Formats: sequence, structure tokens, C-alpha cells
Amino acid sequence: MRKLYVYVALAAMAAMVSCSKDNDVKPQGGNDGVIDEDSPVAVQLGVSGVDISVSPKSKALGGVDAWNSHALKIYAFDRTVADFSNPYVTAFINNVDATAPEAGDPDPITSGQITLLNPASEAQPKEPFYYEGTTVYDFYGYYMDDAQPENTYPDTTATGISVPFEIDGTQDLMVAKANPEADVRGTEVAAANAYSAYAARRDIQPTLRFKHELSRFTFHIVAGASGGENVLIDSVIVYSKYKGDLRVVDADSTKLGIDAATVEDEVAKFYLKESAAAGGLQELTPVKPDAYTETRDNFKKIGESIMVIPGEVEYELAVYTSDENIKTPMKAMTPKIALGTGEAFEKGKYYEVKLYIYGLEKVEVKADLVEWEDGGDITIDPDQMPVEEDDQEQPGGGEQGGQQQP
Repeated sequence: MRKLYVYVALAAMAAMVSCSKDNDVKPQGGNDGVIDEDSPVAVQLGVSGVDISVSPKSKALGGVDAWNSHALKIYAFDRTVADFSNPYVTAFINNVDATAPEAGDPDPITSGQITLLNPASEAQPKEPFYYEGTTVYDFYGYYMDDAQPENTYPDTTATGISVPFEIDGTQDLMVAKANPEADVRGTEVAAANAYSAYAARRDIQPTLRFKHELSRFTFHIVAGASGGENVLIDSVIVYSKYKGDLRVVDADSTKLGIDAATVEDEVAKFYLKESAAAGGLQELTPVKPDAYTETRDNFKKIGESIMVIPGEVEYELAVYTSDENIKTPMKAMTPKIALGTGEAFEKGKYYEVKLYIYGLEKVEVKADLVEWEDGGDITIDPDQMPVEEDDQEQPGGGEQGGQQQP
């Protein structure tokens, strides 16, 4: 019901992991308020969200509204890199796993720490990444839930990197790229120097603002006439395209997100599901509207939500109904989901689909737009930045960084 803008702050780094580090390194690279341009600065990620808890794979709501140890992916490249076709050579951070904060850790609106550790580190626990010399970087992040098919890998080209996806209506897709102009606003640091060790020592941190790439439908039923309250809604199905590529790295940030040219025309059935007591989702339990009222405003939300590839003016819908009083078999009605304005459904937007139930033979559909709200900014405590193990414990503890993928 709210728009999730995730702000990932990465305070940066300065020396190769293999280099020795001074024991008196301060989190931002300074000593007693004096900036030491030779001290290392480690990558630290923070995130914010909204105060709605979801499962680790977001299956409970069909879209991420708050973090709960979700699996993120991070890329970083030297800004001078003009060819992304071989990230094994050119990437500073190559599709590395990162872990979002646990639910309510400590407040999903104003703070939270993402775990990002260098999988190549031989230290135990793993070390974070560190900036290299005076290099300036660009940072990217993405979230795909479990939508990447097994045995598939990112497609790397000279102009960018894309990841294949296949959705079933329950996953969320999000992408992000840090904006240096926004992050240096109001400071004396030039955007050309963000993001680097120099900028990080002056508290300029990359902010990854994750944006939803799908449209989200929730479903609400009401008796449209007397007798409608006797009708059972047995299942709800939306027909949507489901397969394509997610652009996760591109020097042109406007090209990030679902690559429309790769979306296949084949459609799949997306079933509305409900939360299971044991977690995750289960089939929708047949449900009736509340008693009919003349105002017809006593809507009842059913199931969780369905996420679809945006861009269509209308989506085919199948609503299966029955009447428990007369033991009728399920009957299917096939209205369409469409906006009264004739506009296409947009990414990152939330639509309430209202089903007016008149009887076994008639269901009317109305779709209302409800924009997700801004989740708020991140607050980072520099005292929590990782430093030398002798001085401060590494954040997250243990091995949280995943293996790099091709």
C-alpha cells in the first residue's frame, strides 16, 4: 500500500583488502577529527523501508513493503569503464550477495544495516570491500526474489548487464543506481568525485534508491446487490506476460529496469493466493462478501496481491464463483481489469481491484490507483562503520557475502 524507496548508503573504502591497515583507523578515515587521506574506508550499507513486515522472499504480500533479510545483489564499477561485457575483469563488486536487515532491526523506517562482505576475503569473518586509491565508482543494486530461473546467469554486453526473469505474480522486481549529483547536494564535494575514498571521508555515501518495476493489484469484494453475499469467490486469476530480462547495470540509468524489448508475448495464469499460517502462501480459501448494504462500501480484502508486468491497458481476469446454499459448481466470469481513463498500468504503482458481486452470473470490476508512498531516508551512525578487528567487531558477524555469479 506504500511505495517502497530503499536507500542504501555505502560509506566507502581506500586500500586493497590485502594491504595492511592501521590499528587506529576511524570509521570515516579520520583521526581525532582530522581526515587521513591514506586511511582505508570500508563499504557499509544501510537501508530504510516502511513498517510492514514481510517474509524473506516477500511471498506473504506479493511485494516488498519492508525488509526482512531479503537477498539483494550489488554491482560496482570504476566510472571510467565503458565496456561491461567482462565484469570478472572490470567490476569492483561483481554481482555480490548482500543481506537486507532483519525485520524491525532496529527500526525499518529510519535505520538498518545491510550486510555486504567480500566473498574473496580469506579472513574470518569475511572483510568488507575497500575503495582502491583515487578510483571513482558507480554503484548498482537489484532485487529479484526467486524470479531468476535456475541455471541462468546475467547477460553481459558492452552497454550493460541484464538478468533473465520469470514471474508468477508473487515476486517483486526492483533496481537501483546511486545518483552522485543528489548525494553531494549541499556539500563542497563535486559529483565527479563521488563515489570514492576521498568523498567517503567527507561523509558522501552512495544512496541506492530501489524502485519497483512491476504493477501491483490487490482485490476487494463487496455485494453489489441483495443476494451477492451468498456467492463464494473460489479463485481469482490474472493473465499476464511473465518472461523477460531485468536491466540491472547501465551507464544510462533511464534504461535500468524491465527491458520491454525482451518481454515475450506468452501469458501465464497468476493466481491470487493468501498467507498461510505457517508462512508463505497457499491457495485462496473461498470467501463471501459481507452482507449487502445500499452504500456498497463495505469492501473486504481477499488474498494478498498479484504483481504483473506493467504497460498494458487492460488485463484479462477470471473470477470463479459458486453458491454454497444451492451447491452449484464453480462458474467462471471473465471481466477485464482496466482504468476508466484508458491509461496503461504503470510500474511501481498499486491498484485496488474492486469486485462487485451481484450473483453467480455477474461480477463488475473497478480499478483504483493508490500510489505507494515514500519509505523515508536512511540514517547511518558512522560509529557503526567497520574498522580493524582489534578495535571493533565486524558488522553482521560470520559469512554473509555470497558467491559471485557469472
